[in-house]
Amino acid sequence: MGTLSTFLPFFAFVGVSWAVDARAGLLAAFVAASVRLLEHWKREEQCEPAAYDLCIFALFALLALYNGFGEPAWTATGILVRVEVGLLLCVLGSVALRQPCTLRAAYGLP
Repeated sequence: MGTLSTFLPFFAFVGVSWAVDARAGLLAAFVAASVRLLEHWKREEQCEPAAYDLCIFALFALLALYNGFGEPAWTATGILVRVEVGLLLCVLGSVALRQPCTLRAAYGLP
């Protein structure tokens, strides 16, 4: 897995949000985060996903579910702020768990 695939959910969110709308961007990011987790479990080494990947999956899953079923009155800017704050919390949480998202981890090196 390359460095870009680490940030694929965020790139999917930004790209689809820009092209379509922020609600569709959340769904695209959720799908991208799901694919990223499936890549981890499909690898031959059977390595477990990093804390960052699990956190990103949970972030986009919860935001997409709440946005789809909760009927929030979020604007596109409000969704973007929630995603940015969530990403910051994911990065800080992975650092606190001593599994930071580094380039070495993004390349899948030990």
